[in-house]
Amino acid sequence: MRVPLSWLRELVAVEAEAEEIAERLTFSGTEVEEIDVVGSPGDQVVVAEVTRIAPHPKDPSLKVCTVNDGRTRPVQVVCGAPAVGAGKRYFLARAGGRLPTGRTVEVREIGGVRSEGVLCAEDELGLSDDHSGLVEAPPHYAPGTDFGQVFPPEPVFKLEITPNRGDCLSVLGIARELSALFGVPLSRPEAAVTESDPPTEHFIRVRIEDAEGCPRYTARVLTGLRVERSPLWMRRRLLLSGFRPLNNMVDITNYVLMECGHPLHAFDLDLLEGGEISVRRARAGEKIITIDGVERELDGEILVIAGGRGPVAVAGIMGGKETEIRPSTTRVLLESAGFDPVRIRRGSKRLNLASESSYRFERYVDVQAVEWAGRRAAHLAQRICGVAVARSVVDRFPGRRAPVVLNCRCEKVRTLTGMEIGDDRIADVLRSLGMEVRPASDGYLEVTVPSFRADVTREADLIEEVARIHGLEHIPTRDPTIPWVGSGRSRFSRMEKLRRALIGLGLQEAMNHSLTAESLLDELDPERSSRRVRLKNPLSSEQAVLRTSLLPQLLESLTLNASRQIEGVALFELGRIFFTSDRGGATEEDSLGVGLWGVVEGGIQVRSGSLSVGDVFLRVKGIVERLLEACGMVGWSFRDASRRLFAPGMCAEVIYEGNAVGVLGVIRHDLAQKRRLTPAPAMAELKVDPLLEHLDRFRGYEPLPPYPAVRRDISFVVRENVKHEDVMAVIRETGPEELASVRVFDIFYSERIGRGKKSMAYSLEYRSRHRTLRDEEVNRWVAELAAALEKKLGAVIREGPETSNSG
Repeated sequence: MRVPLSWLRELVAVEAEAEEIAERLTFSGTEVEEIDVVGSPGDQVVVAEVTRIAPHPKDPSLKVCTVNDGRTRPVQVVCGAPAVGAGKRYFLARAGGRLPTGRTVEVREIGGVRSEGVLCAEDELGLSDDHSGLVEAPPHYAPGTDFGQVFPPEPVFKLEITPNRGDCLSVLGIARELSALFGVPLSRPEAAVTESDPPTEHFIRVRIEDAEGCPRYTARVLTGLRVERSPLWMRRRLLLSGFRPLNNMVDITNYVLMECGHPLHAFDLDLLEGGEISVRRARAGEKIITIDGVERELDGEILVIAGGRGPVAVAGIMGGKETEIRPSTTRVLLESAGFDPVRIRRGSKRLNLASESSYRFERYVDVQAVEWAGRRAAHLAQRICGVAVARSVVDRFPGRRAPVVLNCRCEKVRTLTGMEIGDDRIADVLRSLGMEVRPASDGYLEVTVPSFRADVTREADLIEEVARIHGLEHIPTRDPTIPWVGSGRSRFSRMEKLRRALIGLGLQEAMNHSLTAESLLDELDPERSSRRVRLKNPLSSEQAVLRTSLLPQLLESLTLNASRQIEGVALFELGRIFFTSDRGGATEEDSLGVGLWGVVEGGIQVRSGSLSVGDVFLRVKGIVERLLEACGMVGWSFRDASRRLFAPGMCAEVIYEGNAVGVLGVIRHDLAQKRRLTPAPAMAELKVDPLLEHLDRFRGYEPLPPYPAVRRDISFVVRENVKHEDVMAVIRETGPEELASVRVFDIFYSERIGRGKKSMAYSLEYRSRHRTLRDEEVNRWVAELAAALEKKLGAVIREGPETSNSG
């Protein structure tokens, strides 16, 4: 929002410089983003009086003016303005000078007549975009007075107003803030009107059919209007505030909107058929052409202002073209109303139509000030346009409510803010904001909240008002204290340990937004579509639903990195996923996502050439296993699973204590090809709570064994459907306690082995902590294992065990 400083000073006489005002506003919660100084004084642009006018000898559309510009010698200027008059004062740009717009003025020959300057129109002085006539200087300025003295450069504040402060979306609202901050009285704009017969009810009848959507509607009738340009001072203020002047009546409604924050609308009364206004919801099939020339189809969620033949305005958003003010308008119905913010926001979204009016109604407009705003506009119309105002006002007010009354404990103010502030000062601050304050009991204040402050609903809001107006700089600073956590078993500390473990595995952390596109979840996580938490009013389709898995966004992160020619990516994300609960609300849980693509340094060693699907699967499986070990978990296993995201046969669930705690796999070929990811990425998602549960388990340290290990390799052929987990189950069941570690180092397929079969090779390490092992006993253990594999899995041992010792 743009607010000219001169307009503010008309309502509150603050003498401080613009920079100080901006600083005080910003530190009180109304951010001034920028101070824009509008208007250049130009060079050699002065007030000048036309003393004589003669016709141009060759061009009857031009006049030759003799001008007194305050110097001893008169100046001759050729002028084409039809309304230029002798004895009047205008602004002259002298030859050799420069207009505020940047144009340089030179002596010219126009039709053989010497012209020594330019008598200026509004656009040449940078006052507006109008070139239809000359700008008359106020008569009390003597010839030779510099233009910058009459129209000095104007500081304009560019403000960022928070959504809860609809009362600040006006010059009057900001003036209230300055009045409280600087202790200067506030002057409310004049709104007196002289009324005449017949009464307003003679012209119009008003009926509210939707009292919830329209708690108050007022109407006034103005007659005898001549649609013309607004005066320069009004057009200039509107331009400085970001509005485009149109005509005197429309400009008055925009001026009042900017001045007091209350949107108004002016109808051509002669184009309102039936002499009746009804405020209702639109009916099915109804349409309206709004003043922007677009035909819009309405529905029952949209509030309209209707006349005899149907809607004439979309309530609180935009008027209709059929009844807009036009050059022939002489009688006006002036609407000033209050509308429900939710209904206006919903209508604006449905029509994809926003306006200065809807922007304010969506953030709350003071219903109590509706009549005053209409009266202020009638006052300006009477003053500027000379209209007659019909007696009385039609005022329908079904939404009348009692004022909000709150108790404020002065000691509570001091406790929460830490400020040393007396009870009297607290009361004075609240009164400066327009609140009625009465001492209720010792240390208590009874505060009546003004109707324009809809954001003040509880005692904490009053305390916030005291703090920001009294000055946040008065809040004392204290050294921060850090509470002792004790054992360090807080969830935060365990999450940090988990994060460090993931980084230690060579992964980098990614962070994605909790909101995502529903289309992405439809593609990559359709299994949980019935449990999604959807936003009622999303900002965009890309942030319309809360994520039910970390993997869809993590896959997009891998895709983004690959598109930037990053050859190897290993990411993890710790974040929350969200579901609808059985009781109708929403629930959330912490989740861990892992994504791998390409060859990553420090990862599992692979043979030269491109990665196979099996290599990719084993890489992510290895990371999951190492993470489970780092978290102190033992006894986990994997079982086949199926997810739409993963390729068939390349997906497994992580099972711990009989429950599925995660899933991992290789992304389906078509999904990977669509994202140009070759080879396909591998991903995993695990529940965080089981990982954190074991992180702090005590793990003692044992001395390094003094005796050497004995290694054996065993290779065998089994059916293709035998899994690594099946082999490990036999090894765990058969192996002695001296079996220290087992590692698979080869899985081989060949026609020589046979169709539907595969060769698997494992490295076994045996070690005792008490003695040196003998080859005979190790060979016996390997033979027992070979026999068990033959019996339980139908394995065929390929070769004898190989021996190696290490110390």
